[in-house]
Amino acid sequence: MAIKDILPSSGLGFTDMADTYGVARTADLGTMYKNGNINMFSLKKPQSGPGMFLANATGIDDDHSLVCPLWTDMNNTVPGPWSYRRPSGGEASPYRGGDSAGYYRLARPFVTSGKIGGITFEWSIQTAGNGAYGPIMTLTFTRPTHPNNLREHHVKQHGTHLSQWYWSVLLKGRSGASYLFVAGETELSSRVAYAKLGEGNGNRIEASLTAEMADDLNGGQAIFFLWLPNRDIGGMSNADLQGLLGTGKMIGVYAGRDPGTGDMWINPVPLAVTRRSGNVMMTGDLNVGYNSVGTTIHGYAAFPVKIGITGGDSSMVHSSNMDWNAIYTPEGINKYFSAYIQLVENQSLRSRSVTLTAYKAVYPSAALAPAIDKATITIMQAARPMEIIFKPTELVIEAITGTGDVFFDCPADGQWYVRAVTTPELGPTGGNQVPWVLKLLKLSSQEGVVNSPVEIPINSESYMTGPAYVRVVCDANSTGAERTAYIHLSHSGGYNTLKITQSNR
Repeated sequence: MAIKDILPSSGLGFTDMADTYGVARTADLGTMYKNGNINMFSLKKPQSGPGMFLANATGIDDDHSLVCPLWTDMNNTVPGPWSYRRPSGGEASPYRGGDSAGYYRLARPFVTSGKIGGITFEWSIQTAGNGAYGPIMTLTFTRPTHPNNLREHHVKQHGTHLSQWYWSVLLKGRSGASYLFVAGETELSSRVAYAKLGEGNGNRIEASLTAEMADDLNGGQAIFFLWLPNRDIGGMSNADLQGLLGTGKMIGVYAGRDPGTGDMWINPVPLAVTRRSGNVMMTGDLNVGYNSVGTTIHGYAAFPVKIGITGGDSSMVHSSNMDWNAIYTPEGINKYFSAYIQLVENQSLRSRSVTLTAYKAVYPSAALAPAIDKATITIMQAARPMEIIFKPTELVIEAITGTGDVFFDCPADGQWYVRAVTTPELGPTGGNQVPWVLKLLKLSSQEGVVNSPVEIPINSESYMTGPAYVRVVCDANSTGAERTAYIHLSHSGGYNTLKITQSNR
């Protein structure tokens, strides 16, 4: 036998036709067309229609001999199956050998449920689109690309080419509720850009589900169909779309064995939709400046939420100006919400943080909400920049004394260390020391008071804390000229520099 995947367009032999259609070579053309294994999705195939000699047989009114019954009862039945209307002989439907020229044995259905056996979907704000769109069940089917394959723009049904219909799905829950979704692309603006079957996204459905819908749909079914609305649906919201359910013309998609791959497409398709943790999602932790008096936090949720303080330094939040009973309702298909948090300026030289929890509003507190219905975010507030004021602003030491006292005035919680003592005014690198500056002594923490002096190391790994009354000890100036050095103090806000001048008197 010489079974061919594609029958030749010219010089077509009767035996090739018989072998490819799976009938005896002794069969006549009528027997072959009535009993052969003919793939109805081939662009070229035996067609039912009048005319003995046709250059391009396309069936009756361009239907390519497909029969797709209308679906009129959405409550109690499923769409009727597709069938192939074979030539029946006689003047109204003759057997034309030329119809088989270019026949493609492995042609595939051009619109199906896109699923084999069932649809399994795990619902979670955190895992579905990472919060960017929310929990969306994405459904697609693969379009055949072979040029000998029948496509939607070839076929007319019920007066309109199928390229003008919409691939749609009716999700039916266990409660009896139904949800209509249409092919296209979900947009952040809570709208859907619907696409007809003959357009780019016409084979892709993005079904945005709420938590309640996910629970209801587990154990339900998905019924796929082609829809020709009786009005323009461009720019229509998904909520408004539900009001058109059951109107216009509807036919089921192909259900049966794929002649090209052997896959079994079914319609309706059983649903297994499960929910797991992640019904609330917060964006990443925030860093704010020490003088920030407010910041906006963002999140995604499947339901209205409250926000409460659950950890850290609560004093950094201006609690008296916050309404902690406020309910934030997620907007649109992306389930996005935001809240403005009023902060108190950080008076400390150390950073601090507060942890907030967004939780499902039906719970009286975040502590009582289960883990699947809450998420946290931490706001980290920077330390207040530190500045050291020297008294005097420049220290002058007489050669005959060899010492001079200066007060480092800084906040009590300020940490600092002597980074370097240099002759250049700028650019301390740490650890440098001028030979004639013998040492630095911390006399006390109060200006003019001397008690228990301790030596201050240069470029130490340990910080000094708070203000300091400091004595600079120099050797005798025998140079005959003034000499200058600079003490560089490093701290959380940068560094400050004190100029020391030793006279030659």
